[in-house]
Amino acid sequence: MPSIANQSPDVIEKISIEVKTLKRLIGLICRSTDILSDARHHEIFLDCLNTYLNESNEMDDSDCFRAVLLLNAYYEYVPPSLAELGSILDETLELIRKIK
Repeated sequence: MPSIANQSPDVIEKISIEVKTLKRLIGLICRSTDILSDARHHEIFLDCLNTYLNESNEMDDSDCFRAVLLLNAYYEYVPPSLAELGSILDETLELIRKIK
């Protein structure tokens, strides 16, 4: 395959993608960005917990319970979401490799 640098300026390479495949790729990419955005928002829980723990001189049972709630909110969502993201990106890469 000739490099783009060696081609004349009037030569344009094109690829053909079925509409169904293109829609699937766009959907996968949008889902990926949504998952990343949601995971980033859940990091707020960790930041809040860090601040809370740093500012607490002594923690009673109620304080510990709040800290556990913040951690649970993060861990119930983020690790499974990132695993789903990995699967989505694998599917996206597979579709891209199939495009000729």
